[in-house]
Amino acid sequence: ILNTQNEISPSVMKGTYLLGATQDITSTSWSDIAITPTFGYFIADKLAFGLSFSYFNRNDNGDPAVSGQRTTLSMTVSPFVRYYMNDKLFISGGFSMGSGKTTTKMDGMDDVVEENSSFGLNVGTGLSLMWGERVAIEPAFVISSSNSKSTDNNSTVDGPSYLTAGFSIGLSLRM
Repeated sequence: ILNTQNEISPSVMKGTYLLGATQDITSTSWSDIAITPTFGYFIADKLAFGLSFSYFNRNDNGDPAVSGQRTTLSMTVSPFVRYYMNDKLFISGGFSMGSGKTTTKMDGMDDVVEENSSFGLNVGTGLSLMWGERVAIEPAFVISSSNSKSTDNNSTVDGPSYLTAGFSIGLSLRM
């Protein structure tokens, strides 16, 4: 049953923890699951600060003798603040810092290593649809900007800058 009360729910009150996970449903295909775990704490009624973390590791298992083998590893940390206008509507904002490395191995050649770093900002609004007293389903609309730098063979190159708008869906447990 979804919560339809107008008073402040205990789930958005000071001292409540927010544990959850979010999936970007705009830029990720349904076959690529990229769940981002989140942890937050309500420092005041309806105001939460938190942190999300993402980790990505891929090995294409290519043949180093033919096309090369490519391995990618990246991590991103994203602090955020979220304010609940009422029990359902929230606004949020935050930034992200990430770094990663891609290594390409080919037989008879030195490994090619590309390192990158990124920084981004995001703002959004969403709905917190309570399912019972502790679980919330949270669809959101988010606008993000980001830029990156890459280092390859000791030279640094500015990467592309992005401005994106899209949707995400989250699931959170409030304790």
